[in-house]
Amino acid sequence: ELSESGEVDIIAIGKKGRDFLGYRRIETLESYIEMFVRQVSYDQAQDIAAKLFKAFEEDGYRQIIVLYNKFNSAISQAVTALRLLPMSGLEDPDADPQEGYDYLYEPSAPAVLDSLLRKQVEIQLFRIFQESFAGEHGARMTAMDSATSNASEMIASLTLTFNRARQAAITTELIEVVSGADAL
Repeated sequence: ELSESGEVDIIAIGKKGRDFLGYRRIETLESYIEMFVRQVSYDQAQDIAAKLFKAFEEDGYRQIIVLYNKFNSAISQAVTALRLLPMSGLEDPDADPQEGYDYLYEPSAPAVLDSLLRKQVEIQLFRIFQESFAGEHGARMTAMDSATSNASEMIASLTLTFNRARQAAITTELIEVVSGADAL
């Protein structure tokens, strides 16, 4: 779907994403599988954001799109696509300002905008990583809850089967004892 407009390079973050793409024989440019073993850190988001900016500014990428699991609840995540770069909804920087105030920017307005844009991408990536991490733990928690429930049901069923078998064995022994006493 994404490759209709040209060539696509993919960076996989996480073992599941890498395995999913590998199973479908989709090549990845890079993969990060050990990033979020224990927790998500803002430094990781900064590092990846810097690589994405380099790809966008120096390597000539037209856009950067992130596919991730949006966290809705512990049992519900939705695959979501978000365009990080170029940001949508930005006005043309060369356009004349309509009404408003004339601000003095130190450093220059483009430098401030560039700094804010980089920070925005870092924060968006950090949010995306947090949501994916929360979704993973929610899915794990739901799976463990389901496994615990299934194990409890199985224990109850096996206990009932065991008690019935024990009761049948006791009844058989009683019948044999009574039959033996009657025979004497």
